[in-house]
Amino acid sequence: MAYRMEHDLLGEHIVEGDAFYGVHTVRSVENFGITGRRVHPSWIHAMGDVKHACAKTSHELGAWADDPKKAEAILCACREVADGDFDDEGEFLAVMGDKASAGNTMLCDGTLSVLLPYDVAEGTT
Repeated sequence: MAYRMEHDLLGEHIVEGDAFYGVHTVRSVENFGITGRRVHPSWIHAMGDVKHACAKTSHELGAWADDPKKAEAILCACREVADGDFDDEGEFLAVMGDKASAGNTMLCDGTLSVLLPYDVAEGTT
């Protein structure tokens, strides 16, 4: 299996090379993966819908006005997550009831990874 090295504020960490998640998800699973159970796909789909609505509203209010390619990629990535295109990807475990930031961090991490083929993920928050 191939791996890639990713970097965050805590330093470098190895991530599976073809994973649609990143260092934040790996750290969340290591530090909070106490249940060993995956989150129900409907929760991930609903959060994808929320992320899509937020991105659409942000764009309508002027975000990414100078980069329509980035705006479209973000909207597409959120829609793909909401539509379940990545249900079998990643390590989206139920951690701390997903009421804490770990669940949202993993969802953002995965959604940003979906942007990689669009070549716009860098600097996207």
